Amino acid sequence: MMSRKLAIVVTVIVLAAVIVAAAVAVGTSDAASGAGQGAGQGVGQGSGQGNGQGAGGGGGQGEALGTHDAEQHVAPDTSTPLTAAEADGLTFMREEEKLARDVYTALGEQYDLPVFSNIARSESTHMAAVKDLLDAFSIPDPVGEDVAGQFEDDSLSALYADLMEQGGASLEDALRVGIAIEEKDIADLEARIAATDREDLAAVYENLLRGSERHLQAFTRQLDRH
Repeated sequence: MMSRKLAIVVTVIVLAAVIVAAAVAVGTSDAASGAGQGAGQGVGQGSGQGNGQGAGGGGGQGEALGTHDAEQHVAPDTSTPLTAAEADGLTFMREEEKLARDVYTALGEQYDLPVFSNIARSESTHMAAVKDLLDAFSIPDPVGEDVAGQFEDDSLSALYADLMEQGGASLEDALRVGIAIEEKDIADLEARIAATDREDLAAVYENLLRGSERHLQAFTRQLDRH
């Protein structure tokens, strides 16, 4: 009788030990899972927030190189010729983007503020995007040898001279020049988009428009700080 009671006690103890071991194993697994998730979220969030703030939130100075919305890429449809107005629009935008680049490059040399040189580099990519369309449709490039401050369009030549005079007065005036250029660029791009039903032109113009909107924000932030 005693041996039977002893066997029952031993059995109960063994079962209790098994249950405790199982509980510990489950707890350890959950803890490991939580740690893994926490680490993954921490790294993902930390990296995303750090990169975003560094690129886009650095006082606007990193604007040209910051995180951008996905650009549209539509191959030029050379089977359908451009209208005269569309061809003229491309020619004008090529020089208007050059005006922005030339002004920002000059102001960047005068004032030690990276926003000018960074956005000047961005304007160079805008120029190249328009140049690709000019080449695709065999339209002569008005930029030619690409001499700073020289334009085929007389209105842009006059505007360049005015903007350089205004921007040379002070850093604050230079930032206002940047704002004025981007506001004009945005208005002109919106007009070009509204005036065409071609996907190839609209895609490029919309990419440039988003860039100009970011540039406008960058110059505005800098002016607020000065």
